[in-house]
Amino acid sequence: MVNPLLSSEERLQYLEQLSKRFVLAPAYPNTKVPIGKNWNNPDPHQPFNRTDYIGNNAVIVTGKPSDLFVVDVDNVELFSFLIKKLNVEIPKTFKVKTGSGKFHIYFNYPKDGKDYRKKKKKVLGVDLMGDGGCVVSPKSIHPDTKQSYEVIENILPVDPPQWLIDLYWDNRAAWKNVDVRTSKHISNEIKELIINNAEKGKRSEAMMSVIDSLVSKGFSDEQIFYTFYSYSIGEKFISVGDTRDEWLSKQIEKARSYVSTNQGLLELLESDKDEYYNSIINNIDVGFGEKFIQAAPPKVAPIIEGILPQKGCLVIIGPPGIGKSLFTLNISMHMGNPPAKGIFELLNVPKPVKSVFLQSENDQYSLWNRVRTITSADPGMKSGYRNVFIPSFNGRSRCIGFVFRSEYFRKLLMTLKQKTGAQVAIIDPAISFMGAEENSNSEIRASLDSLTRVATDADMSVILVHHPGKVGNMGVYTGRGASALADWASNLMTMNIVSMNNTKCVKITIEKSRTSAVIDPFHIMLNENLIFKKYEPHVGMVSTIIQVLLQNGGTISTQAGLLDAIKQYDSNISVSGVKKAIEQAAEQKLIRITVGSKNSKSFSII
Repeated sequence: MVNPLLSSEERLQYLEQLSKRFVLAPAYPNTKVPIGKNWNNPDPHQPFNRTDYIGNNAVIVTGKPSDLFVVDVDNVELFSFLIKKLNVEIPKTFKVKTGSGKFHIYFNYPKDGKDYRKKKKKVLGVDLMGDGGCVVSPKSIHPDTKQSYEVIENILPVDPPQWLIDLYWDNRAAWKNVDVRTSKHISNEIKELIINNAEKGKRSEAMMSVIDSLVSKGFSDEQIFYTFYSYSIGEKFISVGDTRDEWLSKQIEKARSYVSTNQGLLELLESDKDEYYNSIINNIDVGFGEKFIQAAPPKVAPIIEGILPQKGCLVIIGPPGIGKSLFTLNISMHMGNPPAKGIFELLNVPKPVKSVFLQSENDQYSLWNRVRTITSADPGMKSGYRNVFIPSFNGRSRCIGFVFRSEYFRKLLMTLKQKTGAQVAIIDPAISFMGAEENSNSEIRASLDSLTRVATDADMSVILVHHPGKVGNMGVYTGRGASALADWASNLMTMNIVSMNNTKCVKITIEKSRTSAVIDPFHIMLNENLIFKKYEPHVGMVSTIIQVLLQNGGTISTQAGLLDAIKQYDSNISVSGVKKAIEQAAEQKLIRITVGSKNSKSFSII
């Protein structure tokens, strides 16, 4: 039966007036579903056709067509909590009370030139409606309650406040939407309590169990509030009234203190290990091998082509003082803002990547000074550093005491992943986190396998920084201690000091790569701004060529004669480097190359 409101003359006149302000489209009766396929691409000059709306609901097209940006408040209590947490106010603007008793808050479309599409912020209790979206218009019927949508603030929309714009673009991990029903980090026992609650008389105890569990698994305050405002576990919490937010905040704070000293007990009670192993055992697929060879090759873009795959690892080995920490800091900035020609014009980074830097050797001032020097000198590196996260706590930046095999390391990495969204964890040096006898292959391997499991669960790649072995124990892989680390690493890179053309530089060798073809060794240099650059041996050689020609009267009649003269000037030359430098000097019109009979060449200063 069609609601009489949908056919009333008063309503049709109202919608016609509303269509002069916003772009409308008809929707099926008692639904939120627009009629037709082109409702979100309307003709703004199409006149209002009242017959389209007789017996039908109406929707208002959001975004640019109506110059509208609408806050669809799906959870009033949760949104109110956010407003208090942010300490902001909602300006007076056009506002509609929905048929379910919630709200649509209308604002003008932002004028900053950016595109605002529909974006769900379930953890904050709202959907933000922009381009490609719509909201049910006033004088339409809610499909469940059969109540009408009514205007409660009938004024022109105002511009959205800055805090709302910031909210739209803020993708912090703490505000990431969570579906506890499918979360792999919550035990089935806790999921059951969240979704169905406990029986009366046990609900207070159930709430604390849920809070302790969510805190122990690294869920943010906002995600915990969302859980209590959205699921049955929060029934008693909501009934507390105006003091509920303060109460839950205090319980979360107590839980964080409790979890920090009872982590092992909580893990045991929640049977995480049983769940982990049973999940593997119960879901073993013995047909994987056949499926694997029949399937198309996996299409997974690497983090850094040739040396760091997604969910893979890179071990960087170099002697003390060579600049391993600076090198990895440089690499992390390059990953954050990939150079157009690749890192050192060799290593392509397909897309920007966030990284988190766990280190145990540098204090905050040293790190600050390094970062400031690099970012002050290079705008590209400064931009890349926005995607680099260096954790600190209580004024300390050295992360000490967390070992790969401990549950605390798992919790730390999961928390950092949640807070930053990082795809790469840089660990410097590896020995500080190994928690194993460095000469024991079995202990080192067990520790690294634990790291693999945690990094896989966190969906992160890993870069490990390691020290070389003693002189006389070099071999192909020069890592100190047990060989298990080199066996474990899918990619391994060494750094060594060498002299090129009387210039001290660092030779980079990809000793091992399971993920790409062989990459030839290359050389880099650290400049005064603490930035590693590709070493170009022929650049300095141009001046050497000019000097040699001057010493020989400005002309040398053969290429062999020029090479011999340069060798006397610099015995460590690279012949290929000299030839490149000769070409460069000629291109710069510093020297003239004259071709004689039988392709002989003479060289002279211009």
